[in-house]
Amino acid sequence: MQGKEEQAKAIEDNILKKKQIPWEVLESTKLNELTNKCLLENKANKKEQILLLNYAVVYNNMSLIADLKQSGLKAAQNISKCTTLLEDNYFRNYAYRNDQNMLGSIKNYGIEFRNEFNMTPLMCAAYMGSEHHTQKLIELGANVNETDNNDRTPLFISLSRAVIDSKFSSNKLPNIYSFLAPDTISVQVDNQLVKIPFHKGEFLLLLWMIMLHKNESQNTTKGKLVAFNAGFLSQMFSKFDHRMIPMFRKRREYISGLLSKNEVNSNSPYNYKLFIRAKRGIYIINHNLRVKVKDKWIKILEEST
Repeated sequence: MQGKEEQAKAIEDNILKKKQIPWEVLESTKLNELTNKCLLENKANKKEQILLLNYAVVYNNMSLIADLKQSGLKAAQNISKCTTLLEDNYFRNYAYRNDQNMLGSIKNYGIEFRNEFNMTPLMCAAYMGSEHHTQKLIELGANVNETDNNDRTPLFISLSRAVIDSKFSSNKLPNIYSFLAPDTISVQVDNQLVKIPFHKGEFLLLLWMIMLHKNESQNTTKGKLVAFNAGFLSQMFSKFDHRMIPMFRKRREYISGLLSKNEVNSNSPYNYKLFIRAKRGIYIINHNLRVKVKDKWIKILEEST
């Protein structure tokens, strides 16, 4: 915390006896190299192709999955089977209530070590929707603000999976949501810092819209905006358990009111200026909006515009 990285490294090596991870992490540079090798150079072997496919599944990158499918990789044609094998190979330590293997890895490599997909143990637990492992890791001091290659925190990773898996959103996400969610979301609009508390209706609404945007922006044409309406959001929220969101906040009328109240030109005194109305009933995230993720201010629409 004081920036004394050399001292921290010495403590890990000499006192805690932390080991180096024996695998290569697909951080951004390594990922680009692997992607080029698989899709442009056609020099990748089957193992490397499957690794890239697994990465695409974990990050919900449907565009990359489509490219691998077009390149002739048969495994890309059956994502359901791929997901099952992926979880067994890379996330097995977070799939069952027994946490001895997970704790053994933490003892060897530290609580924030990264797996092949540049995910910490807490991110892996969030991806699997494991309440037991999530709670245990947070008790041990795991950082809920660490991010992966797409600037996703463990909370965003769980939301990302809920986008495409209705069973996950209804059965697993509600069990881990309160552990992973911060007390507030820090946003910046027009050089003004605003904090949206956990209990406000805008809290989950904004998180969910950001997550949908992050998912769609990597799978659509660059420059294409992701738009929302109250009916669509109400339908998606209807899948969530009451522990995450009460019934009245799932209603179309309530969501429509939140969108309208937080539109940049709204006269509401409680306007966070989160959205821009594209046309009647249709909204996009305010292109001036920045959200604080870890220690960085992220401009959401920079991903697609």
